[in-house]
Amino acid sequence: MPSFISSFRGIAASAAICVALYCLAVQVAGLKILVYADQFLANIARAEQVMAADDQLSAVLVGSSLAARLPENLWADDMMNVSFAGHSALNGLELAAQSNVWPKTVLIETNWLPQKTTLSFTDQLTHSLLYPVRPYVKGLQVENQPINILATLAFRLSRTPPGPESCADVVEPLDAADTAPNTAAQFFSAPPFSEAEIALALDTLAVAVARLEERGSTVLLVEFPVDAAFGRAEGPTKLRKAIAARFPNLTFWRFETHPFQTTDGQHLTADSAERFGCVLVNRLSALER
Repeated sequence: MPSFISSFRGIAASAAICVALYCLAVQVAGLKILVYADQFLANIARAEQVMAADDQLSAVLVGSSLAARLPENLWADDMMNVSFAGHSALNGLELAAQSNVWPKTVLIETNWLPQKTTLSFTDQLTHSLLYPVRPYVKGLQVENQPINILATLAFRLSRTPPGPESCADVVEPLDAADTAPNTAAQFFSAPPFSEAEIALALDTLAVAVARLEERGSTVLLVEFPVDAAFGRAEGPTKLRKAIAARFPNLTFWRFETHPFQTTDGQHLTADSAERFGCVLVNRLSALER
């Protein structure tokens, strides 16, 4: 029995040393994670970043999987993308309200606004025994799990990731060299939002907007570029008109029929996501000047 206990203690001590060394390496390296092993890990990592944030940010983008596809490296240090695959901007707004995030500007993607769901994956963060120390120890954060670090390193080897400086070459209006005709197959149908779903979503959005404006934030709306057929479909058209009628005093950036390339009629390809992300970053940066 004593030998078993001694062996167990030795294994536990070795494991603790390995974890400590890993955390130290992550802390020193400061690698920015650009790619996640899957969208579930990406959602958890983003939620963790928001809940740990305590700085005054210049801009925050909240949205669905459409906004979540924008390259991580495009955003300046004082900007944050709070968008979750499988959820809507209302989820990001709800999470941001529970955190210490105080953005000067909040950009809200409206394409899938009525698709509000429950952010159940945040329970995995707040109920963890390590949650109180995670904001201070990067190696314990979901973002810096080994599988995400390996995915990011592989991505960096395959291509040079775009950074904020790459956006200097993206000047509006974009010409034909910047965008390509959308020839993607139509895998998904346009969202058939009902009037009741739209009304409920806009009521929830109105509460969030009022809360943000009370904090001193400037609120902007943006409709992401999609295939022209999607942009003209009944659901998106009803939603767009309802938003414009409900929030006439908010700036509404609309790109619903802009010819960016998509993979399925809605989600931007990697190249188009980079170009469109630069459009948003440049516009947000211009607001700060």
